[in-house]
Amino acid sequence: MRTQSGLTLFRKSLRETFYQYVDNTKVNGLWMLRRKPNSTNHDELKRFCWSVILFSLLILGVFLSIMLWNKFYSLPTIVSIENHVPVTNVAFPGVTLCSPLAILEYKLDAFMERIINKLNYSSNDIKIALRSLEGFTSRHTINETRYNMVDEILEENNLTVFETMSLLGGSCEDFLQYCYWGSKQFPCYQKNDDLTFTTSISHVGYCCSFNYRPEDQSYIPFSANNFGVNGGLVIVGLDRIMGNQSTGLLMKVHHPLDYVVEAHTLITLNPYHETFVVVYPVELSSSKEVLELSATKRNCRISSDYKRSKRYYRQAGCILNCHHQLVYRTCGCHPFHYPAIYRRKGIRNCSAKDISCFIRNFDYFKSVKCKECLPNCYDVTYSTSTDYTDLMQHNISASVIYSAHNLSQHSFIVRVYLANQVVTSHKKIIIMSVVSLLADLGGVFNLCLGISVISIVEFFYFFTYRLYVNYRSQTAIIYVKEKKQYL
Repeated sequence: MRTQSGLTLFRKSLRETFYQYVDNTKVNGLWMLRRKPNSTNHDELKRFCWSVILFSLLILGVFLSIMLWNKFYSLPTIVSIENHVPVTNVAFPGVTLCSPLAILEYKLDAFMERIINKLNYSSNDIKIALRSLEGFTSRHTINETRYNMVDEILEENNLTVFETMSLLGGSCEDFLQYCYWGSKQFPCYQKNDDLTFTTSISHVGYCCSFNYRPEDQSYIPFSANNFGVNGGLVIVGLDRIMGNQSTGLLMKVHHPLDYVVEAHTLITLNPYHETFVVVYPVELSSSKEVLELSATKRNCRISSDYKRSKRYYRQAGCILNCHHQLVYRTCGCHPFHYPAIYRRKGIRNCSAKDISCFIRNFDYFKSVKCKECLPNCYDVTYSTSTDYTDLMQHNISASVIYSAHNLSQHSFIVRVYLANQVVTSHKKIIIMSVVSLLADLGGVFNLCLGISVISIVEFFYFFTYRLYVNYRSQTAIIYVKEKKQYL
């Protein structure tokens, strides 16, 4: 009985508090719910309709607030186009030349002349077996007999797969003849951090790269002080993949501090053609407010996100490391075409017998997405457009490149240059801060019900303190009535 009596008192107190609240509040529309001494059925119907309207507007305000919160939580940033910056403030891209074949035929012939063959395999069988090493980088059919033969031959000659592929794969000497920066010729190989080519590796095997130092965290990529077709890098080269196998060399344009990955722009250099590669750099940066967000919210990373790692964060390097870990978990070894920096202690180098694992999981390796490898918050990206001309049409030309060198049917010329004197700068900024979120939430509820912060304070005042006072008053009234009945 006491519990029921207490519940009844609470209901009466709550009802009294509600009517006191609607009598005094400035929230739009609530005054229509005030009680009247002699209310009619028409008054009750009107109050019911207003109750439905006010409740519907409250639901609308909550729905709009949830939409604002989701926008704030999932898309807190936006990219704005800032003023253009001079081309001298942006790094000239790295340029990498690769053969579409991981093993060059003429190098394979030279390799056959130097190896020892005490196992009495035929030269043709050995060459076919050695070509199966391309299974690390491209799709092949599985042939365990050939893999065993390769391992036996390499063991007999005290060679590893790494050493063998460096002898059979492409190098700078295979591709380059003359190099120019603008109209000035320079040695293609020199002890210069900027104007030089070095041998590199990629997902297609051994390559040749310009302005490429991904392993050196202290390296500052050089910038170009000119633009246009007469500026930038000019290469006169020779495609040594003879015969019907010649489908043109592959070229990738990328950031100088990025390892070459499949995501980079791919350009084909056709024999006896001049290729014009126009580069459009875009500078990316982030505001201080964006960097204060978590990496998933800002959708980019900086090196300090990895406090335990001393390496400079690059998205391409992250992707390469992610794929390397996947390969190790699947095949248990370190393949030749991955940088040695990602090889951990205790991981063995892949042998020819591991090729079957690569071929079986080829599609799996290519399809895996590394979601943790977000773009860099500060970066320079490079998009390109490409044009070709047939060198057969240049029997007469004012260019010294054509007149100074004898070009064969396997020669090629490629020009890589910046398109404009200025570079577009994109900056990632906060689209909605905490302050703007609160302002928008206030605007939503003010639109629906005319609620402000003081209205919220007023609500809590009535339904905490005033509710307590009314409950005490109802208790006192019951106590007085019971005392009078007793007397």
